[in-house]
Amino acid sequence: MPLPTIADLKLQRGQRVLLRLDVNVPLVKGCVANAYRLERSLFTIKALRKKKAAIIIIGHLGQPSGKRLAVASLKPIAAWFSHKLGRSVPLYDPLTKPKDFDLIQDMKPGSVAMLENLRFYPGEESNDVNFASALACLGDAYVNDAFGVCHRANASVDRLACLLPAAAGVLLHNEVKALEKVTVNPQRPLVAVVGGAKLSSKLPLLKQLLTHCDRVLVGGAMANTLLAAMGHAVGASAIEKKLLPQLKKLVRNHKLLLPIDVVSLCRNKECRVARVGHTGKRDINNDIGPMTRQLFSERIAWAKIVVWNGPLGLFEQPEFQPGTFKLARVIAGSRAYTVAGGGETVQAIEQLNLSKKFSFISTGGGAMLEFLAGEKLPGLKALGYYKK
Repeated sequence: MPLPTIADLKLQRGQRVLLRLDVNVPLVKGCVANAYRLERSLFTIKALRKKKAAIIIIGHLGQPSGKRLAVASLKPIAAWFSHKLGRSVPLYDPLTKPKDFDLIQDMKPGSVAMLENLRFYPGEESNDVNFASALACLGDAYVNDAFGVCHRANASVDRLACLLPAAAGVLLHNEVKALEKVTVNPQRPLVAVVGGAKLSSKLPLLKQLLTHCDRVLVGGAMANTLLAAMGHAVGASAIEKKLLPQLKKLVRNHKLLLPIDVVSLCRNKECRVARVGHTGKRDINNDIGPMTRQLFSERIAWAKIVVWNGPLGLFEQPEFQPGTFKLARVIAGSRAYTVAGGGETVQAIEQLNLSKKFSFISTGGGAMLEFLAGEKLPGLKALGYYKK
């Protein structure tokens, strides 16, 4: 079922809209260090202001776990929105301050305010209905524009959407539309590139992709566990031994492409390129090798759709950047429809100034993974997305 839109809410002038955004962004010295997610939310804010709604931004930052921590305050986020919108965006805490509750009731059409970190309240992460009801009393309607938290059954993502007239924002619509191009009758060949550290966190995704895609290219530290399951020596590379028995069948899937050579860190701190299976006993595989880069590049050039999640190596260190950076450039330069997501993936893309070369960059890491793996996301379910 299509997601409901802001137009479906039929908002009246001055009605208050609780706008759930993903404001969980990095801060440096009390200032927003990466505003990508915040920038993407401005389209929905503009649409709501055009309808003369009073906008109340809600969201979370960090993991304060129900405690009021100064480092987790949303003051820097409110300051960023104030600067970007060219108007004051006050930070309110109406559930503890009656005066703030009154100020929200008196908000003018087109005005924007923000609530303090929702995770200061235990009821947010426990999906408490009473906490959701308290939030619902502040608004007349609800808009979810936070794809990055849609996989979490939190009160502001799940229960709140059931207590007020609810719709998806512009960004959430765009996220789902982009990922549906990968999951619903996609153009073929469809190629997935998967990397990262832990295989266990991406194993459900990997299994789904092997069913759905034409090729799945795997790199990063997680590839070491798969190579070990094939019987290859991986030296001192960290592997998830508990997974090995269940991977015997998976690694025989002809759609799965693993590295054929690697760049390893040797005991003397030097780097060494070796064919797979020839890693030294004390060496650690930290990147895909040049032959693998070429092999993966050829498969990407063959594709009509490419979806990428996770770095292909320890790209934070210059000597292990070539794999991730080479593939980023190849994907960006391909003629395919390209979708990328995940914090480290986006970091690499931005480091190379390639953002505009991708068809779509998702703001959600975990949410993207679960959507592609076929999981039902609580935030989308609350908006009726999975109803036939």
